[in-house]
Formats: sequence, C-alpha cells, structure tokens
Amino acid sequence: NLNRTLEKWSSEGLTWEVTEKLEGSSMTCYLDEEGNFQVCSRNLSLKEDPDNTFWKVAIAQGIKQRMLESNMLGYALQGELIGEGIQGNSYKYFGRKFYCFDIYDIDNQCYLHPLERQKLLNELNIDSVPVVYMNTHFESLSVDDLLREAEGKSAMGAKPEREGLVFKSMTDRDLSFKVISNKWLLKNE
Repeated sequence: NLNRTLEKWSSEGLTWEVTEKLEGSSMTCYLDEEGNFQVCSRNLSLKEDPDNTFWKVAIAQGIKQRMLESNMLGYALQGELIGEGIQGNSYKYFGRKFYCFDIYDIDNQCYLHPLERQKLLNELNIDSVPVVYMNTHFESLSVDDLLREAEGKSAMGAKPEREGLVFKSMTDRDLSFKVISNKWLLKNE
C-alpha cells in the first residue's frame, strides 16, 4: 500500500534509520506525573508485582533505577521484551531482556529523533533494538526491494529468520513504516 508514497520519498532524498523488528512482547516504561515508575504491556498498565515478568525485567535491567535517577518525567521508553517464555523465544535467548525501539516525548506528543534516542539510550545504558542502517538513503524504494531487504538472519541470539525491518525517517520524524519478511510470515503461519 506504499507504492506511490515510496516513489515520492525516494525523489525527496529522505534518509532513514533501519532497525530490526524483534519478535517478542511490547513493553513500555515511563514515570507518571507524580514521578512514579510505571510498566505497561501492549495495552495494559501493569500493577507493580515482583512476580510479573515485565516488572522483573524493568527492575533487573535497572530501567526503573536509571529512569528515576535521571528524572525522566515526560518520556516513555517503548520496546520489545524477548526471551524465555515469550512468543516461543525464537532467539533461544536465556533469560529475558528489554530492547528499546522508541522514546516518546509525552509533553511534546512526538517521538525523539533516532539520533536523540540513541544518545539517551547510551546515557542510560539501555539496549536498543539492532540498528541495520543509520542515515541511509535509498536511490529507489519499491515494495519488492523492501521485501527482499527485510529477509535475512536476525542479529539476535540463535539468529533465526528476522521478522522484518522498521524504517524511521531521519529527516521527518513523523515518517515510519514496517516491512515484514515473507520468509518469516510463511514460517510462522
């Protein structure tokens, strides 16, 4: 559904960050208005519970501590939780781990630019999803080319077929899209 849009973006000379789309469970961490640390699954805010996998990971990886120490009010870390017991653990990962794919600026209602996100993640010592390309320009973007590009081995763990790629514009922070690998789709029907 992006054929005409891809042609337009190619002619505009946009640059892109391309990351691997990980297969796991969506996880978000943020500080609420009172400065309390919160953890969410895809659609639910989760009560603090030492037996909850999402909370365990947020505490064990130091996400809670780092966000509180850095007083990250107004920002939400969004990412993927992967590992044992999660979506079949295709990476054969021992334990569980959070990988951030976006940081949302709640006050300004926008996502951070990819370079801003990477800088902040480095400062917080929080892992990013694998970056495949940074600041790349595509002479021509076609659906067929993107589908071929989405195929390949994951950068994670046992290196299964990757689920796909996520493209975020380095030029216009409102532009992003995902490309799911056909090989991955066929294997996971």
